[in-house]
Amino acid sequence: MLLQLKNTITVFSITTCPHCLKAKSTLASLKAPFTEINIETHPNRRSDMIALSSRMSVPQVFFGNRHLGGNDDFQKLLSSIPSGASDELVQGWFDSEIVEGELDSRLLPSTDPPVVVQPLPEINDKNTMLNEKRGGSYIALNDELVWTGSDNVDPVQLTHSLKKMVDGVCSDHRTDMGVDYAEAKKSERFETFKKSTAMLQACEMSSMDNEVKTAFLVNLYNILIKHAFIQVGIPFTEGTNPTGGQGKIMGGFFDGVGYVLGSSQQFFSFDGLENGLLRGNRSNIYKSGDDRLQLALSDKDVDRRIHFALNCGASSCPPIKKFTGEAIREELDIVSASYCESDGNVLVGEGFLQLNTIFKWYRVDFGETDVQVASAIVDYLRGDKKRKLEQLLESVPADGEFIKYFPYDWKSDSILPVIEFVGL
Repeated sequence: MLLQLKNTITVFSITTCPHCLKAKSTLASLKAPFTEINIETHPNRRSDMIALSSRMSVPQVFFGNRHLGGNDDFQKLLSSIPSGASDELVQGWFDSEIVEGELDSRLLPSTDPPVVVQPLPEINDKNTMLNEKRGGSYIALNDELVWTGSDNVDPVQLTHSLKKMVDGVCSDHRTDMGVDYAEAKKSERFETFKKSTAMLQACEMSSMDNEVKTAFLVNLYNILIKHAFIQVGIPFTEGTNPTGGQGKIMGGFFDGVGYVLGSSQQFFSFDGLENGLLRGNRSNIYKSGDDRLQLALSDKDVDRRIHFALNCGASSCPPIKKFTGEAIREELDIVSASYCESDGNVLVGEGFLQLNTIFKWYRVDFGETDVQVASAIVDYLRGDKKRKLEQLLESVPADGEFIKYFPYDWKSDSILPVIEFVGL
């Protein structure tokens, strides 16, 4: 039986965020009722969350009108409740935190209908056939079948549908400890998703404008990482613990695993999607004469904010998990601010700036000098952190070296035992 609290608990969340799931699981274990505002199914509520919390990431938890913070802040606050505490003790703890005043209307439940992701057609012998020409020096996760159905496919909407499907597979096999990818691989739901990825062969990038192409590729990359974890395994080198530590990535994963796209079934790996197409081939992934070069964004159209959309913070998630062609620029603004507000990604110290390793890997996208990199990051910051970095920039010479980097942690969200990627 749920507790009868004197204040309403509100959690702003998105569907598949593990940190949101942790916050909600904790409340459920305490029998504490809460209102969930899902800003993925109700994106119009995102502005309410940002206005009330001045934070860009999820979850954000409120007790009455009082903002308790994200999941880490919330768990720390609840740590004062003893393990195994009685309902009476938990009730007393919450009631001692009572917040006076009428609840802000922006914390009330959503009343408008949720945004619906359209289901995909059933995959059968009327719209696919077995691919008898499989093979090559790569692993294409969607070439088991050849798509023979309609080519009238909205590419971005297709990625939304595929993402919902693979997220559902992961959710079915998620516990508080992580995702059981080994069991997910055996599921009928994964098999349905895998067959549906054949529809990507109907997506012709040559007909996409830059906004649609950017949204499509970012969504596709984020689908591919989950698909690959399930189908071919976690890419950790032998001897490292795939669920902990800082390990290294097994060669052949990011450059050899991917999807075939378009009717010509051109292959695009993780590296191809990111470094070849989204970054305008700045890493020279595709050599002269490669037809895929024609599909890459031009150098002037490369948007460095894609690095924040392709990476999730360690203790919170960006409030956008699927991107759209019509709003991609605004959506990248939001995920950039969300990513950089985490001290685990951007930490402004006394006389130094410490950054996530992605800023080192892709430094050319942010600037040549430390001052140029820091000046680029200022645009994504808010409040005190922004002011501190501006003050730091005023105190250092133009050629000053004041940036250092956090070690990159390759830890996945998989639980043991894992499927380990063994290379090509």
